Amino acid sequence: MTLALWAASWMRGAAAPDHVIEALAQWAPMHLAVAAAEPVAVTTGLAWPQDTVGAGPVALLGMLRRLGDGLRLEVVLPVAGDVGAVAHGTAFAAAATATGEGLVLHRGIEGTGACAGCVGLVPVHDAADVLRWVAYDAGCRGVSSAAPAVGESRHALREAVRRATDLLGGQDRVGAAGAQAQRAVAAHITRAGLHVLPPGTPQRAAETFHSATTVAAILRTAEASDAGSPHSATATSTRDASLTELAGAVRTARLAATAHAVAELQGCGVPPAGSAGEAAPARASRPERRH
Repeated sequence: MTLALWAASWMRGAAAPDHVIEALAQWAPMHLAVAAAEPVAVTTGLAWPQDTVGAGPVALLGMLRRLGDGLRLEVVLPVAGDVGAVAHGTAFAAAATATGEGLVLHRGIEGTGACAGCVGLVPVHDAADVLRWVAYDAGCRGVSSAAPAVGESRHALREAVRRATDLLGGQDRVGAAGAQAQRAVAAHITRAGLHVLPPGTPQRAAETFHSATTVAAILRTAEASDAGSPHSATATSTRDASLTELAGAVRTARLAATAHAVAELQGCGVPPAGSAGEAAPARASRPERRH
């Protein structure tokens, strides 16, 4: 999501290349950008197959320029059984599902709502300090997908916050265990806050990112606190179903917020789908912290 937001701002001329690189550095100090196959290397100008000379964040920005004007950036968060807008049966779908995220660079056909020759990027952690971006043929069907509505996603998240907190069980009410759980949630939120949003990010999108991060932090803490704890088969099944449902709400909210923010940052207005009535972009003189 960080690359999508900052790249959108940079493509419009509102952010400098250094700002994009600094934002990416919060995820890993070293970035590599390579193509998954020779045809993709020809399209993107990225290294293939093993040559990584000059394949850092600058190569990513150069690729965006090379792909031409009118690019639409779409974050995808596929999981097994629900790949969303990702084209099924492609190498990109398999790679994005394995990591849980990807970025589609839609190359629009002028005068139509269709796209062609689209590229899919998948971030892969090679090591704690190395993030490798692999470019694939996105396999788009030629029609852009609709984005979830931010308003509906925020409403679902408000309920999710309450339900996610309940997943911590009695730990948030029992002395040391409760304090430990609260510290874990706070630590997750603090780490997420290291990743900044570009100036001009719509306020509603920023608030949605914050809510999604809060729910995600509670879920991670609940999952960790549950490891090794005895539960009946019924209780375990119910808990797993709740975790899956809440994780889905987080994914939907992040997709909606990113689509809305990218469209605004690119100067394209609200994205396709039920996004009417969105708030105006937030005014910011410096990057905002994403919590």
